Amino acid sequence: MARGQRRGNPSNQVFTPEYYRKRLHRFANGPRAKLYADSTNIRLNWVDKMWQEYCLFSEQDPHHTLEECSVEVLENFLHWTLNNTKIKKRSSLQTYWRFFGLLYAKQTGRQMDKLVAKEIQACINSLTVEHNLGVMDGPKPLLDVNDLLTILRYHWTSDCRTFSHERLRVQLALILLVAAYTATRPGAIVERPYVKGSNKVLCYKDIELTILRNPELGKRDVLVMGVTLLHTKGGQGQKKPKTYLFHEDTNLVFCPITLFLALAFADKAFAAPGLTSPEQLFALKVLPGLHEQRLPWKESILNVPVFRRSIRSEDGIRVSPNQALPYFDFHYSLKQLGRATGFLQTITTYCIRRATGNAIDGAASTAVRNLIMGHSNSQIFEQYYLSRRVRQDVQAAYLGRPSEDALIKTAGQMSRSLDPRLPKTLNVDQSLQADCHPMVQALSHSKQIIRAEIILQYGKIKNAVGTPIHNEYMRTKQNFINEKAYQKKALLKELRNRHHREAAVNDIQQQLSGSLVLDLDGDVPGTIAHTFAERSRIAKALFPLPTLKTDEDYGQRVEVIKDLAALCGLREGRRRPVHKDDNKSDSLQLQSFSLKCEPLQCVFCLDDESLGNRREESLFSRKDALRRHVEVTHLGGFTENGEIYCGHPVCKEAKVVLAGVSRFKNHVARVHGVFM
Repeated sequence: MARGQRRGNPSNQVFTPEYYRKRLHRFANGPRAKLYADSTNIRLNWVDKMWQEYCLFSEQDPHHTLEECSVEVLENFLHWTLNNTKIKKRSSLQTYWRFFGLLYAKQTGRQMDKLVAKEIQACINSLTVEHNLGVMDGPKPLLDVNDLLTILRYHWTSDCRTFSHERLRVQLALILLVAAYTATRPGAIVERPYVKGSNKVLCYKDIELTILRNPELGKRDVLVMGVTLLHTKGGQGQKKPKTYLFHEDTNLVFCPITLFLALAFADKAFAAPGLTSPEQLFALKVLPGLHEQRLPWKESILNVPVFRRSIRSEDGIRVSPNQALPYFDFHYSLKQLGRATGFLQTITTYCIRRATGNAIDGAASTAVRNLIMGHSNSQIFEQYYLSRRVRQDVQAAYLGRPSEDALIKTAGQMSRSLDPRLPKTLNVDQSLQADCHPMVQALSHSKQIIRAEIILQYGKIKNAVGTPIHNEYMRTKQNFINEKAYQKKALLKELRNRHHREAAVNDIQQQLSGSLVLDLDGDVPGTIAHTFAERSRIAKALFPLPTLKTDEDYGQRVEVIKDLAALCGLREGRRRPVHKDDNKSDSLQLQSFSLKCEPLQCVFCLDDESLGNRREESLFSRKDALRRHVEVTHLGGFTENGEIYCGHPVCKEAKVVLAGVSRFKNHVARVHGVFM
């Protein structure tokens, strides 16, 4: 073996003395920079961008000014930042300053002088008063098991929102359970924004499904699921994965294994080719002499994310075979679900994380609690996660009486303020009110002025791409869109808070006056008519009697898993009024399809078996709506001049392919009578 070559060198590369002498020069410009997590680097880049903009605005050299690190300049920078950002709380400014300290250390190679840092803390106090920053911590609500049950009940029985694909409905319920049973941050389960496309999420290889011999003699073997979280919070150093053990729950609403098995069967994930149904799985036993029966996955699916996003494909909306569910998609769905259920406060996974942390506090040792929560010390939990609502009956303790534990627990639940009458969306008039806000109107006017200048100089907007005026137009346009969305969000929040304040007074007055009290049963959403029979059966099985009769009764569990797996392959269509002839049959046999379609019918949706009622869902009320639907949902998976197959059942059977979008539209108009 040559000198410089070792068994630990897999490439068998020979390292010469010259190689090691050159490596010494790597430290000539100072110490090596600390490795930060991706999320930290993104925030550092943003702080650096703000520093560059401030120095450009104040005509200072960024590097030289940072090296000097004078208190006056840094205080002025924070003042400028508050004037040019939406920082409204002292805690946010404090966090911003901490990241600036990291940026200083990263670019200068040394820590900031302690006296300078101490003086800046005094400056932050004065800036807090000058800019009227909030100093009170916001509420830290806990979503406990009863609140979660309320959300899941509405999710399965009453939620009338349309998901782009029904698998997302199943995934949402399972993510909530995994979040509750692991107290993990959402980035360990779904895809974080700063690692887009990396699939650093929960994959099949991170889940171990096993049948164990029951420790209680005479009882059937039990199914357990080990979930290993690899992508937890931390820097670029060595990760410390955590493994959680989930078991079957007799209450199917709270059983993560039931939901996960539905996804696994829908994905055909099991390595054993004969294992294709829940009946076969629950018939398996641990062999004599062994203590477990493992259920391995296919090699091809090990790195596939469990929770995946929906995508537009040549066949319409489908679940991606390998792209992870983005955090913002999940967060938006959860926020909308909480609002639709009637919660006043916004529901996030951190509501669940805090609830789990408070539930295990006292039940487990401090070391185990810190392990579960992913905290380096107990101070983090006590400062940021411990409920500010005292969960002990101090009154009873002082009086020496038995504690009213049930009452104290009920009073601390998020669902205590649940009101299904809370506004969920803005109506047309309220949306127009937000559009007429002075800030929105001012940005709209600025956008129109810049647009007119571009048209005058270049004729078309696209002809000005790359010019300074076009960049200014795009910035103004984005600011206009953001401001309009912000005003609508603010107005909806104001309406919800106003309803919350006034509803109690109105209800009291109705009771005192002797008039009929508002019939809440009419406002609380009940079980709606579901598009798919599978969802109806799931809702009926889970509520109102979700508990199995006996531990050995697996018939209901098997049927629920089968319905959940089937639901993962379906997609609900639009919920809009359409023009249709009620006398026409909804038969979907291939031979019943005529080449001539309804004038406002989507030929792609007509052949989409994942839709509940293909003939009804493929009809539209307006020509522009049909054209927009086809171009966005179906033609988005094709190139402008690429080959496009006709989605009509008869043409698809005959494998009719058109060259380009224009020829496709001509074919649809000439053969099928649909003009777009």
